[in-house]
Amino acid sequence: MMRFTGSLAIFFVFTFLANAQDNLAYAVFQIPDSLKENAHEVVRLSEEKFTVSSPAKGVLSVKSAITLLDQKSKADRLVVHYDPKRKITLLKAKIYNALGQKVKQISKKEIKDYSSVSNFSIYEDDRVKVIDFFHNSYPYTIEYEYEITYNGIQTYPLWNFQSYHTAIQTASYEVEIPLAMEISYRAFNTNITPKTSKQAVKKYHWEASNLKAIKPESYNENYYSTIPWVAIIPHDFEVEGYRGSMEDWKHYGAFMHQLNEGKDQLSPEMAAQVKSLTANAQTDVEKIEILYDYLQKNTRYVSVQLGIGGWQTFDAHYVEKNKYGDCKALTNFMKSMLLASGIKAYPTLISSGSNDFPIQEDFALPYFNHVILNIPSEDIWLECTASNYPPNYIGFGNEDRYVLRYTEDGGELIRTPKSTADDNKSIRKATIELKASGAAKITEESTLHGVFHERYRYYAANLSEEDQRKKFLEKTPLASCTIQKWTLSAHPNQAIVERQCDLTVEKYASRAGKRLFIPLNSIQPFSDIPEVEETRKTPI
Repeated sequence: MMRFTGSLAIFFVFTFLANAQDNLAYAVFQIPDSLKENAHEVVRLSEEKFTVSSPAKGVLSVKSAITLLDQKSKADRLVVHYDPKRKITLLKAKIYNALGQKVKQISKKEIKDYSSVSNFSIYEDDRVKVIDFFHNSYPYTIEYEYEITYNGIQTYPLWNFQSYHTAIQTASYEVEIPLAMEISYRAFNTNITPKTSKQAVKKYHWEASNLKAIKPESYNENYYSTIPWVAIIPHDFEVEGYRGSMEDWKHYGAFMHQLNEGKDQLSPEMAAQVKSLTANAQTDVEKIEILYDYLQKNTRYVSVQLGIGGWQTFDAHYVEKNKYGDCKALTNFMKSMLLASGIKAYPTLISSGSNDFPIQEDFALPYFNHVILNIPSEDIWLECTASNYPPNYIGFGNEDRYVLRYTEDGGELIRTPKSTADDNKSIRKATIELKASGAAKITEESTLHGVFHERYRYYAANLSEEDQRKKFLEKTPLASCTIQKWTLSAHPNQAIVERQCDLTVEKYASRAGKRLFIPLNSIQPFSDIPEVEETRKTPI
């Protein structure tokens, strides 16, 4: 009996110690105080591995444990993307309390499945599985694992191991490829280098540990120019039977040209209409303006992204027949009309938006999200999804960045034009008649250029006068404002909008005894005041 009890006691002791060891790893007191500074979450453990078996096939395995320190943490939601080329074969998760004790195993019914249609598409075949982690007190730790099987690879997963307000205890990423394959890699905003080995396969292993949280600074560069990350690109890849190379931009451009070759043919009727439209044009610039105007008035932007359709365009006849298309299809249709009128133009891949991806000359990482059109002979750029832009205005979100123009000779990295301060200005004149009560009558005239004109150009083209007035009243800082007169007009071939309005404001100035306190800039006050920063790490 004594021997049995002793054995049972030893068994319980070992079980307790094993559980305590497992729990202790995620206990919050194990996090160094230095990692809590400016952090909303701490990555306790992150292990990612991408195992490639051929240019078309690979498996991504991920295991992570993250401690959420407060309610500002955005780590309480896990989103895993998949589509017909990427299948989720494993997904499980747990929640631990501050002591590292497991309090919940996420069940299958708690894993939600949604369509991942972006805000500019009507249909895509991308989907996501989502887990929302709920716990009744902070801090707590989430642990998850998932596995994705790739059948068609264009780019390898990036290693985004740190975000703003995220500290790292330990994180690693490993890429394994066959001996016959080659890759290129680059670290951004970090000096991390991989350990490599070569036996039956090639292995590249990156590690990061004890990284303090990064606090974003006001007016800093974009996200990818600030946080540390690593990119890996294959020299050879295959998607839906199409093989390509990212060895350099010329090779990748050749792949894009091959993918879209022969899709710029108009019907005989459309080709004849192009000839008729441009019959009286005296120059190629006039032809471009006429055909761009036709595109804007007769087609509309509709995004449908299915499979290889994320990179391959619908042919010109599709847009001609249906009067709609995505950025690739509308750009290709415009290219086709120009070709029918004797002008060569080339589709150009771009990372569009304010958070543009850092494209580099000597590293062919094709993280583009948009297509515009370049006409080299006239040095003209066209944004073919914009139904109201003037010719050769591509928008503030497309300017001054590297883009990939692809032709029959392959890809060429060039830059979009950069606007100047003189191109982007708002000139306002306001005459204010102030009454003793503090009420005022305001007559305002504005000429808006460049980035300042974009919103009002859209209003002029798409909204009724009544809705234009409503939009103005929603944005104006003037309280108790009434519009008496309103006119809004956009210049047809320049990035300029003119606006005139007469306003009455019941409480323009505030009264105090015999005095009136008058705001000097009430039409467009500057209120975006940044935090005081004694020292700065990033450029403005």
